[in-house]
Amino acid sequence: MLAAATTTANPCPTPAPAAAAGPAPAALALRAGPPALTAAARSPAVAPTDGGVGGPVPPVVGAGPVCQPATAATTGPTPGAGGPDAAFDPGNIASDDVFYNTNAMTLQQITAFIDEQNTGCEGSWCLRNLTLDTTPQPADAYCQAYTGGPAQSAAQMLYDFSLACGINPQVMLVTLQKESQGLTRTDPTESSYTAAWGWHCPDTGPGGTANCDPQYAGFFHQGYGMAHQWAKYRVEIPNGQYNYQPGRTYDIAWNIAESGCGAAPVSIRNLATASLYVYTPYQPNPASLAAYPGEGDRCSSYGNRNFFYLFHQYFGSTGGGTATDAPAAVGGGGSAGTASAAGPVPVVTSGTTVTIPSSPYTVWHGIDYAGTVITTPTPGIAAGIAAGLAYLGLQYSWGGGNADGPTLGIHDGKEGDAHGDYARVGFDCSGLTTYVAARYPAALPRLSTDQRYTAPAQVPWDRALPGDLVGYDGHITVYLGVIDGQRMQLESPESGDFVRVSGVRPDADSVVHRWWTA
Repeated sequence: MLAAATTTANPCPTPAPAAAAGPAPAALALRAGPPALTAAARSPAVAPTDGGVGGPVPPVVGAGPVCQPATAATTGPTPGAGGPDAAFDPGNIASDDVFYNTNAMTLQQITAFIDEQNTGCEGSWCLRNLTLDTTPQPADAYCQAYTGGPAQSAAQMLYDFSLACGINPQVMLVTLQKESQGLTRTDPTESSYTAAWGWHCPDTGPGGTANCDPQYAGFFHQGYGMAHQWAKYRVEIPNGQYNYQPGRTYDIAWNIAESGCGAAPVSIRNLATASLYVYTPYQPNPASLAAYPGEGDRCSSYGNRNFFYLFHQYFGSTGGGTATDAPAAVGGGGSAGTASAAGPVPVVTSGTTVTIPSSPYTVWHGIDYAGTVITTPTPGIAAGIAAGLAYLGLQYSWGGGNADGPTLGIHDGKEGDAHGDYARVGFDCSGLTTYVAARYPAALPRLSTDQRYTAPAQVPWDRALPGDLVGYDGHITVYLGVIDGQRMQLESPESGDFVRVSGVRPDADSVVHRWWTA
């Protein structure tokens, strides 16, 4: 549930508690999905040393609260997300920008797309030939009024559903294909559209099979109902009305409960991805992803896998996923070293070492620190730093983050609100340090001031080690050590900025703050 609207003067305030990782039952849960829905699918540093540049770091000189917003927020795809050839990321299947883009296709483009996909189909029930008399639907809290009319084509209906309910028509087209192969059927009948979008088809039948409610059958009822459902999720998920919330971590099942296959944790990064899991509450396992567009193993599910890759095949990037040129995750860093259980950037760890991954957010003052191997005091500290590095490029969110990962920000009544931090999943400065240190393990207080002044040890800079915290006036970061003569840190700087690697600044505290023990 979204944190309650509050006003606070604290630079890095405490957010509302996030839900602990755990299973979340489905609401209107849909089938895991068939394996293949289309015949033609696109192939899918040197160890730190003591010292630093310019001698000892001077004490704080009062540069102001660094956690305060300073630069304009950006819009567009989630930083770190992949492009048209991205790999599947269970926490970021699609971006909100793409999912709710009603300008993605004109009526003419939808018509042409359906004609192309449905080539070879003859008959009145073919998607490209289908016309229906549709009834008006009143405006409500989720959709604007739908006017309907006689002899409406499938393209016209989808175009109007999109405008009424604020859903990208590409999302609706892909969902039609992944649920019922509705785009490419060459011999459809009226019954082919009984569960066209899988709406009101929960997995409550014998053995976890689909149990579709007949009162919602048919192209129009399924299509409008699906668009209305997505719109309802958009409004009600932030109000806590459904089982998956952005900014929280959940154990999401590989397949239906009857399979006995279990689940794995997923940190959901946005509203679109949360909506996809409410609609189809399963994640693909590695066998499913490796086999696309075919079948994986007995624990494989295909619905969200097929949505992601079919969207890429038809329309390009979902705005989500992970860049395929990111370094592969290897070694013993636990969940910190994998994209699925931490952030979207894979990180290489081995024992007490962690390698800074490739990212636009590892460049500081023209120097790219990617590839630097950091030697830490303990394997836990290596895992913690790796977990933080996995979120390079995640946008700052005032009040966001806790020991479990990024969360929705909160209102600050000031510039953070102007940047929309309260509606963004991310970390503020002390949220990131709390998350990193939890893997040492160390339990930190939430405020940056408390993390600085109540640390068990205040350590001179000549004995600073990776994993210590670097304090500023109103700000806190994770120390990475000295790389090529420069003291470096990992931080979530301020509103409008992103989690990044940067140099320690001259106004840092005169000591580092140590929360770990060897």
